[in-house]
Amino acid sequence: MKKTTILTMLGSTMITGTTFANPEIPNYKPTTVNQVGRYVDHNKGDTYVNPSLLKSISLARKNLQSLKLFEDDITEDMGHVIIYGNKLKNVNEFYGTKNIHGSLIMHDNEIENLDGFQQVENIGGGLHLYDNNLECNIDGLLNVETIGSDVIITDSAFRKCNEVDMRGFQKLKSVNNGLNLSGIKIKSSVKWMIERVTGILELSNTGLTNTNLLQELKYAGDINLRGNNLNDISSLHEAEVEGHILIDKAVLNNPHFRGLRSSAKLCQTGQAKHFHPNGISQKEACNL
Repeated sequence: MKKTTILTMLGSTMITGTTFANPEIPNYKPTTVNQVGRYVDHNKGDTYVNPSLLKSISLARKNLQSLKLFEDDITEDMGHVIIYGNKLKNVNEFYGTKNIHGSLIMHDNEIENLDGFQQVENIGGGLHLYDNNLECNIDGLLNVETIGSDVIITDSAFRKCNEVDMRGFQKLKSVNNGLNLSGIKIKSSVKWMIERVTGILELSNTGLTNTNLLQELKYAGDINLRGNNLNDISSLHEAEVEGHILIDKAVLNNPHFRGLRSSAKLCQTGQAKHFHPNGISQKEACNL
């Protein structure tokens, strides 16, 4: 998997806290400054004020225990929502928000649930969740239908959980980049509605025994299912892959392994190239 650098998205401050000022941009403020209700954008990694944009919130390392002071800045349509280094237990003040046009990034908090986002239908940027105290689900995202950039959720977002119910993605239809849940042990969940992931669909080492979650999938850039003791991949019948699909050869040791039907899109002539050379081949996957 390619190494991913997570930015605050409201500027050039990485997790290390490094900033790069650009005095030529009017009203420039480095992202180490908390920006609440500011109309912010970024240009070549630099943050500046643009009154024509939606309000964004960036709360960095303030040890906040509540967002009540900022309720007037939280609206139905938001720009970026970035919260890290705080002592928040919840984000209930976002209950009326329906669209986050930028990215939703939350890490290094004490947040226990995402219920405040349960009215959100679209996230225009990325969704990054890690180093939180979430209860063993993402139910607060139940109404999200589209995500405009990458989804990165790590097991550190659920510090107290051995398994995580990912039913919060049950309405999600498209991710316009990668979707990475690698290492999260996914508890048996409702079927996802995801049809399209333009980047890497990364579900390695998630404890999956079948691909039923992906039965609506029509397209993915790549699919990584390595590290799972799969016994049934037949629900990938409609899936097309631009790059590779990787499934461990060890699955063939299961005499009851159920592969793809010969009519599946991945089983058609010319599709063998999409099976990763380190995993099962088209012939093995399609029971040809």
